[in-house]
Formats: sequence, C-alpha cells, structure tokens
Amino acid sequence: MKTYKQDFIAQFGLVLSPYSFETQDVPLRITQTGLPWFYGLRFEAGGITVGQSFEDLLASRPGPKDNKISVVCSTKSKLPRHRERLAFVMALKDRLKDRLVIRGRGFEPVIDKGEAIAPHRYHLVLENNDLGCFWTEKLADAFLGWSLPLYAGTKAALDDFPDGSMIYLDLNDVPSCVAQVERILDEDPYESRLPAIAAARGKLMHEHNFFALISREVERLAPAEPLEQPQVVHANKRASVVKSVRRALKSRAMNVLARLRADRG
Repeated sequence: MKTYKQDFIAQFGLVLSPYSFETQDVPLRITQTGLPWFYGLRFEAGGITVGQSFEDLLASRPGPKDNKISVVCSTKSKLPRHRERLAFVMALKDRLKDRLVIRGRGFEPVIDKGEAIAPHRYHLVLENNDLGCFWTEKLADAFLGWSLPLYAGTKAALDDFPDGSMIYLDLNDVPSCVAQVERILDEDPYESRLPAIAAARGKLMHEHNFFALISREVERLAPAEPLEQPQVVHANKRASVVKSVRRALKSRAMNVLARLRADRG
C-alpha cells in the first residue's frame, strides 16, 4: 500500500516497523508501532473531535452489554485480505443472523467506534495482514471498549497481551471459524475473561501506546551529540506525489461516473 524511498529512510538513526523491509545501513527494529486508537474519537463532516480523553478511558468501566458480537468493517476489496475478511463476515452473518452486528462504511455508518463496541460483549477484529508484529487500532479499540476480541491477525499480538484476553481465529478455515464464533457466543465466557481484558487494557494504555513506545526506544539509544545546526527531515516525496495523483484520478473518475448517471437519468 505504501513504499519508502531509501534516501528518506537514510535520514533516521533507527526505523521501527511491524515487519522486515530493506533499510540498507539504517538499523531496523521489528515491533508493533503504537498506531493511534479510534475509540473515543468522533469522525464527523467537520473533522475529528475527541469524545473521550486518555483519562476518561482510563477511568471507564464496562457498562451493560448484550451477548452479541460486533464488527466494524468496510466493503473495501482492494487487497486479498480485504476480500477474505468480507467473505468471512458475510458467512458469519448468514449463520448468526442478528447475533452479529455489522457497522462501518458500506454497512451502517458509525461516528465513534464506541457505538459499535461498547454495547456488546464480543468484538470481531480482522486485521488486513498477519505479518510480523502488525496489529492496529482494530484490536486496541476492542480492549478500550471492554469487549473480548475475537482476533484474526498476526500471532505475535498474543505475546503482547495477557493470556485469555483475546480468542484467536484462523481465517484459513472459514467453516470452522464460523462454528467457533457461534460456539463462543453459546458458551459466553465473557465474565470469566474480564480480569484478562482489564490487564490487556492496562498494557495497551501504559506500554503499547505511541508515546510509551517512543520513550522506551529513545532510552535504548546511545546519547546523541547535540546538533550544531537544526536539521530538516524531508518528506517521502515520491510516495506523496503518487498518492496525490491517485486521489486526483479517482476524483475525476467519480465525477465522470456521476455525470454519466445523471445523463442516463
């Protein structure tokens, strides 16, 4: 989805990445990268606003929850994993009916992910890949909403959080996965997993957030010599230009399609 020029990477003394890639002479550390959470943020037409602060999230406790599973999923199908997860969600919906609540772009929109997570005991977390240490806000948001994640992604995430705080799903066997989710809802282990979920929230908020991660990495580095003059970090220009061109082409294509539909109408 994104590429980095080597002269961009060469500006840094250390690169953090959830999976390995070529960095030439720059040291690379494989780690989860503290991607920002969405839970507690409101995505509205006027922009993004904070609905719950860090302190609000820290003080929150689980409220009333029904014995259903929710998922925030789009109809995006650009990557193979996008298509796999969408097919799995549809198969699960066919089996679970109203016990599965689907929210997201292309389904029922949501302004704050808390609306989709907080009311339910279980939340389906379907990452876009299972490489290295790659896990995202999808997993973090489930913990922040005091739900038990049913998680499909890298197994490295299981090492980042306490035992029992999530249930792993293997999407390579969809029928078995669907049956597993149905069995979990029937057995309803949520209450017995609450202590593990609470411990996972603590690790997420105090150890796996971006600021804690960067603080640890800076402390590991040898003290740097003071800069005699300020240095400028240059942007990854090629990637930025390509992204801008893609957006412009997509916008033009959508405008053409809209005009064609209007003419037909």
